Amino acid sequence: MKELAPEYKIVYKSADPQKDYGFSAGILVLPSGRYIASYDISDKYGKICISDDKGETWRITCEEDFFHGSLFVSGGSIYILATSKARNYNLVVIRSDDDGETWSKPSQLTEGERWMHCAVDAWHKDGYVYLVMDKFTVKDGEVIRSSWRPNIIAPVVMRGKCGEDLLKRENWLFSEEVRFRDVIKEADIDGFGIPFFKSMEELPEGAEHEKDFYASPEMYRHAYDFENDKAPAPFYFHATGWIEANIVQITDPKHYWYDPAGKTFHIFMRCNTHGTGYCAMMKAVERVRDGKEVIDIECQLNPSGKRVIFLPMPGGQNKFFIKYDEKTKLYWLASSQSIDSMTRIEYISEDRYNLPSDERNRLVLHFSKNMVDWCFAGLVAKDDNERRSRHYAGMDIDGDDLLIVSRTGDENTKTAHDTNLITLHRIQNFRDLVY
Repeated sequence: MKELAPEYKIVYKSADPQKDYGFSAGILVLPSGRYIASYDISDKYGKICISDDKGETWRITCEEDFFHGSLFVSGGSIYILATSKARNYNLVVIRSDDDGETWSKPSQLTEGERWMHCAVDAWHKDGYVYLVMDKFTVKDGEVIRSSWRPNIIAPVVMRGKCGEDLLKRENWLFSEEVRFRDVIKEADIDGFGIPFFKSMEELPEGAEHEKDFYASPEMYRHAYDFENDKAPAPFYFHATGWIEANIVQITDPKHYWYDPAGKTFHIFMRCNTHGTGYCAMMKAVERVRDGKEVIDIECQLNPSGKRVIFLPMPGGQNKFFIKYDEKTKLYWLASSQSIDSMTRIEYISEDRYNLPSDERNRLVLHFSKNMVDWCFAGLVAKDDNERRSRHYAGMDIDGDDLLIVSRTGDENTKTAHDTNLITLHRIQNFRDLVY
């Protein structure tokens, strides 16, 4: 199959690929035609750069203490909402009032909390801007047995009023916090094949890492007894959960999930199931309770009354990006395509990062009119070497063209996850892909 955008412009190239990697790629197209791109270096600090020649050349205008950032426009200003390592992973926001030439210092929005996310799109409605950030929430008495913890992440919707100073905490409304493990227990999931591997939530009491079980695919692979086709200890992996949320609204009045009051938003999240093809979903509803505006997080119900928590989505096992196109009334999805998730851990290529389901070298594009049924639009870019990934995309629209920024690896990349490039891909006349 012919790739839609195999050629690319380099936004960032690491000078030391074994040490510094490009993460959290995002892009914003301004009305003037200027491009603004953001990314961070190894989850340590962030950079923002601008291009006035359609991405041919880039000029860095901000190097600051932020990472996991999302760019958005509000009231004529440009913002990036992110987290800060120096501030113990609390939320920060940075603003530019001159189209990205200069930027404020990070303003801290939270205290004593731990947040994360990645570049996703903002949703604008009725003079407000909406974004989602992921908050780690540990309750009293809980034992957390996994180093990566999507089951205790709460996707928090943040609403800011356009035109207000969004560097100030009082100009944001935060939703309530609902975690995956508060909604459903792993033991209750059956019929989906989720989780694919045994979960650390099910570890027997007293199990010691590296002695009684393996949690690293690399360790498991290297310890496997190939001669007797036997592992010395069972394999367990991180708990089922959600992460890296996108927020959209259902705009079609004929849709079952449409809210005529315009107060409901839907949150679509990468779903950690150890397998492929599912995302996780919740909804956010604006209400007035006890005289105060609140945003509740709850499950969407189908006409049967059943909750929708898992939803089929191409590439839902990895970070994906949703961009709504007002012109076609379609949702566009950039995600990672998996074609070989059923090869046993001990036999997958060492160039593949992590689990068999974690292929990252094929970036694909889909479109949908309803966020449920997805049409394949094309293969954006790929590399036959699994180490040279194209993944974790960000998107924006420039006239008739769709712009995609990607974490990309070349022959110098360290791993498929820790890549040495941020690249810009252009799909010309992308609406012609609709059928």
